[in-house]
Amino acid sequence: MTGTVIGVAKAGRDDDVGTVHQGVREPSGRPGARLAAALGIRMAKDALLDLLRSVPQPPVGTVRSLGVDDFALRKGDSYATILVDLEARRPVDVLPGPDSEPLAAWLRRHPEVEVICRDRAGSYEEGARTGAPQALQVADAWHLWRNIAEAVERTVGSHHGCIRAALAETLVTAEETVRDPVVPEPSEAVAVPFVPPDGLLDVMGRPRGLVARTAERFAAVQALLAKGQSLAAIGRTLRLDHSTVRRFARAGNLEELLVKATGRLSVLDEHKPYQPSHSLVNGLRRDFDAATAGLSTSWSSGQVEGHVTRAKLLKRMAYGRANLDLLRQRVLLGP
Repeated sequence: MTGTVIGVAKAGRDDDVGTVHQGVREPSGRPGARLAAALGIRMAKDALLDLLRSVPQPPVGTVRSLGVDDFALRKGDSYATILVDLEARRPVDVLPGPDSEPLAAWLRRHPEVEVICRDRAGSYEEGARTGAPQALQVADAWHLWRNIAEAVERTVGSHHGCIRAALAETLVTAEETVRDPVVPEPSEAVAVPFVPPDGLLDVMGRPRGLVARTAERFAAVQALLAKGQSLAAIGRTLRLDHSTVRRFARAGNLEELLVKATGRLSVLDEHKPYQPSHSLVNGLRRDFDAATAGLSTSWSSGQVEGHVTRAKLLKRMAYGRANLDLLRQRVLLGP
């Protein structure tokens, strides 16, 4: 995947690769091997990658404030978690998956952690709570504002029935058949009922493909959820993006999805116009202390997002061919 600026003593192998005084930072093993050859060093790409894996990682040291976030190894399929020392402004570890247990295990090995800055993912909240109960959890303010904005947007969107009701009576002015030289009095408005389109059928009266596809995917996702499969596993099985699987999994029923897909009125609209707001409030109540800390302290996940961007760049430079251990080494050894 990559090389790094390193000094290596005489290899001592039968083919005697000699002394490597300077390595290289390259996007993969082959370019690194080509540059080594240009420097007069004979080294195979696999040997160069093994050499990188053998480089000692910098010590973690004492971490008082920790930033936690996830990034995609393969979007919709697999993810990893990056840990950042917020005071030293450097990554200290890369964990497999976005689950709570790896984070909790890491925190148990570092009881000195006092502050954990994270997004509002439930797995990170649980991992921080079980692994470092002494630490102050801080929900990142940017994620809080984003959650609020999304809840407001969904709440406003759920009131589309109000807009349709306002258009239920369209004022149509009767056309005058006889022109009168005298200025006529305003004609009376005639109320014409407005019937909104159902949205399930196309203009030819046939079922819309979007509706059939939505119903099929909803049934498949719910069936796999009933079998106990994770969202990631369902995405792999159905070849769907993670966000799509999550949307179908969180939907209470097919009607909720069809409202968004077709724009037609739902029989439940009258009873749940404020459901997104209620969900936000309930989530903030469960995470009240972390949300309060996020809005009242100076801690944030800003620099963590920067390290996430860098980790994604390193991953893409290798075209996704390297394993997590090599990506982890590159992230931790980087400047």
